Amino acid sequence: IVTADEPYPIAEYAARELAYHIELATGAEPPVVAESEVGDGEGPRVFVGQSDAAREKGIYHDDLESEQCVIRSVDGDLFIVGNDGPGHPLNQSNTHSGTLWGTYEVIEHELKASWLWPGELGTVVPGRERVAVGEWDRTFRPELVRRNIRTGINFRGGEEVDRFDYSLWGRLRVPGRYGIAYSSEDARDRFVWDQMIFLRRHRAGRSDDPRPYTGHALRRIGWEQYGESHPEWFQKLPEGEIADEWRRRHEFLHPDRDPYVLGEIPEGGWEGRRGPVDPDRSMASSMCVSNEQLQQELIDRWAEQRKDDPGAVLQIGEADMKALCACESCLALDAEQPTKQELAELPAYPAYTQYTPVNAGRRYAVFAKRVHEKAREIDPDALVSSFVYLNYFVAPDDLELHENIILSFCPWGGWHFPRDPREQQWLREQWHAWLNTGATLYYRPNYLLGAGAMPHVYTHQMHQELLYFYENEMIATDFDTLTGQWAVHGPTLYLVSRFHSRPEASTEELLDEYYAAFGPAAMHVKAYFDYWEAHTTANRALTGFGAENPGAMWHIYHRAAAEYGAYPPESFERAERILDSAAEAAAGAERDVYARRVEFLHKGLIHARKMAALGEMFLDDDVSDQKLREAVVELVEYRHQIEHLHVANLFKAARNDIASWQDRFDFEQIGEEQ
Repeated sequence: IVTADEPYPIAEYAARELAYHIELATGAEPPVVAESEVGDGEGPRVFVGQSDAAREKGIYHDDLESEQCVIRSVDGDLFIVGNDGPGHPLNQSNTHSGTLWGTYEVIEHELKASWLWPGELGTVVPGRERVAVGEWDRTFRPELVRRNIRTGINFRGGEEVDRFDYSLWGRLRVPGRYGIAYSSEDARDRFVWDQMIFLRRHRAGRSDDPRPYTGHALRRIGWEQYGESHPEWFQKLPEGEIADEWRRRHEFLHPDRDPYVLGEIPEGGWEGRRGPVDPDRSMASSMCVSNEQLQQELIDRWAEQRKDDPGAVLQIGEADMKALCACESCLALDAEQPTKQELAELPAYPAYTQYTPVNAGRRYAVFAKRVHEKAREIDPDALVSSFVYLNYFVAPDDLELHENIILSFCPWGGWHFPRDPREQQWLREQWHAWLNTGATLYYRPNYLLGAGAMPHVYTHQMHQELLYFYENEMIATDFDTLTGQWAVHGPTLYLVSRFHSRPEASTEELLDEYYAAFGPAAMHVKAYFDYWEAHTTANRALTGFGAENPGAMWHIYHRAAAEYGAYPPESFERAERILDSAAEAAAGAERDVYARRVEFLHKGLIHARKMAALGEMFLDDDVSDQKLREAVVELVEYRHQIEHLHVANLFKAARNDIASWQDRFDFEQIGEEQ
């Protein structure tokens, strides 16, 4: 395997990846050498990245577009040449990843490799005595211009830095140990690193296409800074009949839930007040998007940004909250609001979020259209990005938008899996309705945030929705945020990841890949995850878990699961019997790797079972703090026993434990012990 004498980091890393996988296949690792160390008569050779030899054959890396790669056989040698450039090879924002993508194409097609989960055990490469590479002549780049799976980890200069404070979430100590999640920083960092390797193997990354991203840009115009000088830019809180109508709508749709953001609407409303409901949360204010001065302020800021970045996208994403402006101008832009009867006929999730307290989808479409028209006066090719989110999710049927208005399609406010089939259909209808406006869409779901570290499995419904959007003009993905529970969510996370390199593959094709890695236990492992998927669906249908309290699916999943009785002891007993049969089937295999993979799943089941048992104890007021402490210590010690296997992102699991039970148990008491 040959690289340039001074290769870019991406090519050097790709060469090492190729050598590593060949060694897994054959037991022999081919040398990786610099081009100047190889004579003309030596071969066969694989040239990875830009090189003099590639240029002699007419393959120039600097002629290639972002993420593009050439794989070509010439005179017995193989060339894998991408758009090499600077940047860390594991950074998903590195747009110079073509050589790495080409290397993985060769590894998959010639070595039949696949990656089930992070780490060596999840790396599947069938054994062979020799590697014979067929003829190649292919130039390609990934179909989706962005394939993003957020991890909750910030990538800075090649270092993985978690954005959360480990003083509570990760560093609470039990006697003689390091944390309630990992036993050491090294153990935590190894998981983070191996998970990033896994995601890159599944082509997580992006091109230099700037379209598929919009942040909560309107937060940059904060009430603290502009509330006195420009209160008219901010939401006008409801008053009079409007306040009464919004209150009635909330009470009709979900009487047992607190109103979202507005809190208890006072009698008669707020009498014309603008800005946030809670002065202590000054950033929690949506904007008065009908205000032309606000629109011009966004244009002026973008024009200033263009001085340093002429291709900058004008981002107009609302703050991370519902649209709540009740001024006459904003309300006049809204579509006709549904009647009480029409609301009653809606599926649960859209009624809960997308129509309360007001459907503002048309309002924000008009906002995007007006801002884009102003931007085109400066640049005819201007790009404007915004959200389809919360209560501005419902598409208008009377507007035409430009294709350079890029919309982040973000089902949220309870849109976790499993879903009622009517909800799935409703989402598809909204996707098409926004496409019919002429706008460009990418998929920005939040459902990976949910399910804690429990066996909440929703593989089929999730992947079929993903396929549907891909087949209907989706340009990119941006998933927030990977829980990393690789043992209990195995097939679901595999299909989310694998989609990005094989977006055309069917659900069953990809599941067959996953289960085949368990050899003679494949049928049993399939039965195991089918069982949990059926159980998850039954939880929604029988207990309302997730539907009745959609917010519980996120940081307090472990508590909500206990309160709803979602995982009774007998559910684990049945699952255990299936895995026992899987272990028995794998025991007679020539390669013990099948048995070890089954054991990997079993350890994830044990971890979940311990958390479920702990949840039952937390709900029992008669259980002493000492008993709870002993149970927490037992759980933590088990985590430290399995941390090297990457069964789970133990940091995320511990974070859910604390968020769920901090009112019942003082986790600090464990950290204080020496």
